[in-house]
Amino acid sequence: KVDLLSGNRSREIGARYRCIDTEGRRGSCVDEVVDCVPGERMATAFSEDTWGISEMLRDFVVETVLVPRNPRETAVVLEAYYEPVSLKSKFLNTLFLRRMMKHRANQTLEGIKRLVESSLAYRPPRNTPVPAK
Repeated sequence: KVDLLSGNRSREIGARYRCIDTEGRRGSCVDEVVDCVPGERMATAFSEDTWGISEMLRDFVVETVLVPRNPRETAVVLEAYYEPVSLKSKFLNTLFLRRMMKHRANQTLEGIKRLVESSLAYRPPRNTPVPAK
């Protein structure tokens, strides 16, 4: 679930929103859009959360880039940038945080893929009249 916090109606530069995870490790985080080129890329800064990640990592930014492969296929690339705030955080990052972030990114990409593919499956082809009800 996503709640827009900043009064914006879409994810544009400056928009803040809360992501609420109701499955797995329940909790929430607040992100702010810091870069956005619709149809190309978006970057969000992770500012707070209920899991304690924002206390361990500083300057956490996730960049989402769309890379067209052909007219019917686009690759989605997620890249995360952050700096561990302490020696303990650096150790945890090496030990498991990096792998955990990769796993979560892959889950996110799989969810996006399922959503896109399921919505395309029910869309009539272009220039095809939609039957009246």
